[in-house]
Amino acid sequence: MENTETNYTTNKTLMNYLKANIDVHINYLLFLNSFTSISNRGFMEIAPIIKSLRDKMYQAFPNDLIPDDTVKVNLMVETKLASMLDEIGLSEIKDYIGFNLKKEDIINLTTSIFLRNSLIGLPLIKGICEEEIIIANTLADMTRRIPKTSIEISGYSFELASFFLESLRINASEEDLIVTYLYNYLADAAIINAMANRIDENINLSIETDFLRKELFQYLYLPSNFSLVNLVDGITSTINSLSKKQSKNLSLEKH
Repeated sequence: MENTETNYTTNKTLMNYLKANIDVHINYLLFLNSFTSISNRGFMEIAPIIKSLRDKMYQAFPNDLIPDDTVKVNLMVETKLASMLDEIGLSEIKDYIGFNLKKEDIINLTTSIFLRNSLIGLPLIKGICEEEIIIANTLADMTRRIPKTSIEISGYSFELASFFLESLRINASEEDLIVTYLYNYLADAAIINAMANRIDENINLSIETDFLRKELFQYLYLPSNFSLVNLVDGITSTINSLSKKQSKNLSLEKH
C-alpha cells in the first residue's frame, strides 16, 4: 500500500512539473503573438486558440509516462504542442515554439515555477521546539520569495521580454539570475531536511539536495527531474506530517 501511495504522489508531482513546462511554452506563444505576427490569422483570433491548448496539453500525458529528466520533459512538451498545432491547422506557429529561447532558460523557468507552486497550499506549522521554529521560518521565507531574473530574447528589448516573465509571475530583473533563486531554494530545503532529521532521524533528503546542487553548479539548470520531485515530495511530506502532529497535540491539550 505504501509503495502505491508513494508512486501516486511521485506521478502527481511529476505531472505538476510537466504542467509548469506547458505553462512556459503556452505563455511564450501568447507573448510572441502579442508582439510578432506568428500566423496568417490576426493576433486577436489566435490568442484564445493558443490559450485553449493549455488544458488540452495538461490532459495529453498519462501520469506514469512522464520522463524523470527535465530535458526530455521539455522535448516531449514541444513535440506534442507542435502536433496539436498541426491538428488545428496552425502549423505555421510550430516554428515559434521556444523561438530564440535558450533550453536552459526554459528549464530554469519551468523549475522555478514548479518549486514555487509546490509550496503554495502547504499548511503553516507553529514553531514549538527549536527545530520546528526553524522549519516554520524557513518555509515562510521560501513561500514569500518570488523568482527574479532577466531573460534574453533576440529581437526584443528587456522591457518587452519582461511581459513574458510577468505572465509567469516571475519578476523581471536585469541584475538577478534565476539560478540564484534555485540555489536559495535548495539551501532552504537542506535546512528543512537537517531540522526534520533532528526531529525524526528517518527523514533524510540530503542526498537529493546535494545531488541537485552539484547538477545546478555543473549545468546551470537541473537535469534530474526525479531527484527534484523526490525533494519536493519529501518537503511536502515533512510539513504535512508536522502539521498533523501539531494538530493532534493541540486536540489532546483541549481534552
